[in-house]
Amino acid sequence: MIKTIWKKELLEQLTSQRFIYCTLIIVSLIWIIGLLRIASYERAQTEKARIVAETADELRKVNKYPKLQTKVVRTPNPLEVFDRGVTEQKSSVVPIEIYEIPYATDKHTLSATGNPLLAIIGSFDVVHVIQIFLSLLAILFACESISGEKEEGTLALMMTTNVSRVQIVIGKLLSGITLLNIPIFLGFLGLAIFFLASEYVRLTEADWLGLIGIWMASLSYIVIFYLIGMAISCYTHNTSTSMMYSLFVWTFLVIVLPISIAFFVNQQFQRRVDAQQAEAMEDKVWNEYEKRANGLVRTAGMGDTYPPLHLISNSWGGRGPSFQIGAIKKDAPIAEFLDILRAGENLRLQYAQKTWNACSPLWESRPRSLIRLNTQLQRITPAGAYLEATGGLAGTDAGVFYDFINQARQYREQILDYLRAYDAFGSMAFIGQPSFTPGERAAKRTALDLSGLPVFAERREPLSQRLSRIAPGLLSLFIYAGLTWLAVIRLFARYDVVR
Repeated sequence: MIKTIWKKELLEQLTSQRFIYCTLIIVSLIWIIGLLRIASYERAQTEKARIVAETADELRKVNKYPKLQTKVVRTPNPLEVFDRGVTEQKSSVVPIEIYEIPYATDKHTLSATGNPLLAIIGSFDVVHVIQIFLSLLAILFACESISGEKEEGTLALMMTTNVSRVQIVIGKLLSGITLLNIPIFLGFLGLAIFFLASEYVRLTEADWLGLIGIWMASLSYIVIFYLIGMAISCYTHNTSTSMMYSLFVWTFLVIVLPISIAFFVNQQFQRRVDAQQAEAMEDKVWNEYEKRANGLVRTAGMGDTYPPLHLISNSWGGRGPSFQIGAIKKDAPIAEFLDILRAGENLRLQYAQKTWNACSPLWESRPRSLIRLNTQLQRITPAGAYLEATGGLAGTDAGVFYDFINQARQYREQILDYLRAYDAFGSMAFIGQPSFTPGERAAKRTALDLSGLPVFAERREPLSQRLSRIAPGLLSLFIYAGLTWLAVIRLFARYDVVR
């Protein structure tokens, strides 16, 4: 009987004009947005290649170790086409500097590619189409599944046979899942074909598994709203009332509650206050560094300040990480100066770490904790749990960016090990050759040999690690599905089919 009910419901909906029109609209949206995102991804790949080439060219011109600055660029993930996650907010380009610890910023993203059409619908991706439009379609289709048949009198007729109420619910649910899977499947199939046709997109095995996971998560999310619509239909006795309640519940779960949670979390983030506190702590740490560095100079009997200003041609850049030392004068005691330089610069490295230890709770830990709080609270909504799951499967959630930042920090440590191995902080290549005039400096300005400099090798986070991170979101989806299923069974068991 379940198969009979499934086939009956399926044939009725497949031939209806509203299903055909809605399917065409949703599939067209998925394909259009997907094509725009693929084009954006291709430009992001090109931009990454450009930045890497420019960075390599700049490294070839470095003539003093303090000018050694480079960048690491996150490789765009092709599944960003489905779920852009936090890629629009988090930086894909991280500068690597000697005296500063890399951390997540919001300054630069490879996805800002100037596509006018994408700018108009830039807040949408494929997952958002499913999250908003297909969930609305699911709940509206389901809201008349029981009450609509009661109005037509077919429900009472069906109950006169030997079919049980559970079989009716299962048959209707299976037909709804089959129907709603059609636009999802067609949309994903079309994008998979577009991927294969693109010369820039190369999907790995993990990407294909992630794509299948996004499809399954999308189907689970839609099932939840179909079950919610069925539960409302089992509670009411006419289609118009069911539709009114369904629209209210959908608006609350998909729009009002997620936005309210995000607004509440954002109120906890006092950016200006945190920035002021971090700046005060940073000044305190670097004041302490200046006192200790000056003490090194006084102990050596070479003056009162670090570096000994009477022994160098100039200095610039302020204080702390930005401070740079000019060339040493010709009549300066070079060996003694280099000893002071080595001690002072290694001390500056220690205080760069100390500054990070003091300020990172405000620069990074607090924003991360608020992101975690938002993620945890959003799990009470099916929309929030769905976005968490798809973001992890697509490799566009905050955790992927945190992993990239950790790789950038490890790369900086490799560069520091390289500099220490070459005694860079106590060498003439750190300050430049002794000279009097700009002409002499220009004549002696030769690029450093950085052939042994470590090369950044980005590691993609394994899919298993991403799955473990999004397990709570997936669990929330399953719990929602289970609870709504129990609600449908309970409500329909008490439903009066003849009133």
